Amino acid sequence: MPPPIKQPPEAVYISFSAEINPNTTESLIAAMANCANQGVSRVHLLLSTPGGNVMNGMNLYNVLRGMPFKLITHNVGNVDSIGNAVYLAGEERTPALTQRLCSMASGSALTGRVGSRKRSCENGSIA
Repeated sequence: MPPPIKQPPEAVYISFSAEINPNTTESLIAAMANCANQGVSRVHLLLSTPGGNVMNGMNLYNVLRGMPFKLITHNVGNVDSIGNAVYLAGEERTPALTQRLCSMASGSALTGRVGSRKRSCENGSIA
């Protein structure tokens, strides 16, 4: 009699608490691809990141949006800069009780010179 076929878990939890760079991006994509290949139906991404490389962040966003499972992102600390795009990749998103979302903005004057970078942070809490 053949061994029973192991069913994939219904939900998987993956923690990502790192800067977004080529190495961490590829590691997270590999973990997510493993979930997809196993037939997992729901993945919870526990996210806290200072941001990092914009190209890698956009790559993560696009790959995460294309995965065949339901992605739920959880802000478990700070989600800064390009990390916001990764957080927004979730079909559902849950903030931390004391979350912080920060984005960086650059401006340029009409003369073409680069203006100063401005940091915009929003602290949130759930009542």
